[in-house]
Amino acid sequence: MTQALNRVRQSARQRKKERFTALLHHVNVDTLSAAFYALKRKAAAGVDGVTWQDYEVT
Repeated sequence: MTQALNRVRQSARQRKKERFTALLHHVNVDTLSAAFYALKRKAAAGVDGVTWQDYEVT
């Protein structure tokens, strides 16, 4: 996790009523990839029926 995202996480925990309106600049290919590979590979498929393995192929 980047330092910037860690600060956002800490702020969210400390200030429960805080509103975050501009977080998209934290999303990039590296953070999405890291989040994807952190998922449980054997978890049940989502409501759309797509499994981790199915999504990895696309």
